[in-house]
Amino acid sequence: YIEENFSQSEAKYYYELFSTEFEKVKVFFDEVTRQDQLLWFRPWLSESISLRAPMIHPLNLIQIISLERKNAVLLRETVTGIASGMMTTG
Repeated sequence: YIEENFSQSEAKYYYELFSTEFEKVKVFFDEVTRQDQLLWFRPWLSESISLRAPMIHPLNLIQIISLERKNAVLLRETVTGIASGMMTTG
């Protein structure tokens, strides 16, 4: 989807946006829990997220784009897709 609909500079922008936010979350998590693994207390959830992540992450990116473009139809589709993925994998 990204290759077909976005320029290389747009794709790079969104990648950097996600990467920056992810790094902030990791630092926060580290400070709060002092644990190496995000889901150390629920290994089954970690596995479930790993299985669905390849399908959900692109939808998260499309959600951001739909919000920026004020495209309610596309946003609704991504919410439905993410909810379906979470329903089937926990």
